[in-house]
Amino acid sequence: MKTDTLKFEPILLEKNEERIESGLKAALENAKKLNESLDTAMEFVDGPLTDQEKEDLLQGGFSKAMEIIRGKYQFPKADDDFNLKSMGKDPLPAKNALVSSNALFKGYKYKVENGKVTLTEEGRNEIIESLTVYTKNIKQNEAFKVATDICDKINDAYEQGFVDNFDQTPISKGLKFVRFGRGERPFEPDPNYIRRVSSTGGIDSFS
Repeated sequence: MKTDTLKFEPILLEKNEERIESGLKAALENAKKLNESLDTAMEFVDGPLTDQEKEDLLQGGFSKAMEIIRGKYQFPKADDDFNLKSMGKDPLPAKNALVSSNALFKGYKYKVENGKVTLTEEGRNEIIESLTVYTKNIKQNEAFKVATDICDKINDAYEQGFVDNFDQTPISKGLKFVRFGRGERPFEPDPNYIRRVSSTGGIDSFS
């Protein structure tokens, strides 16, 4: 006898547009800082460098800058201090500019393209996905459906005047998978609670 099995399909629980916008803004601000660091470092190493070499420079930091400039020493047997002075180079601005370039570059998925640091499409999508919540099992789908049905009924009652403002808090506390709405209606399923529903129907301590 053939048995039908339920096929799991993730349901979108929440897409935090405000935090996504903030995350993308932070990533672009970091790209701006990286470009400023790169400009300062390029003055020190006396380019030109390819896009890949610029990425290596940002990830390698000041030690990478020194590796590049040592290849241009006129007196290879002399020490760094002597050679840098003979070239009229002050290493401090580049050192300060590159002190956190590695961490910033790895913080998001960046690339150097046409000489400038840009956020990759993959990096942009990672930010969006990290702030987008989907169900992960069939039991969560079931909980979401129940919560949605209940919220629809409570919202209808609220809009018809059967639930007043003072009744909202006990409702959201009593129904754990319901929260105050962040959209047009007063109640909605709580994604933070629903995502804790395990595949067996229990409630995990952490999402």
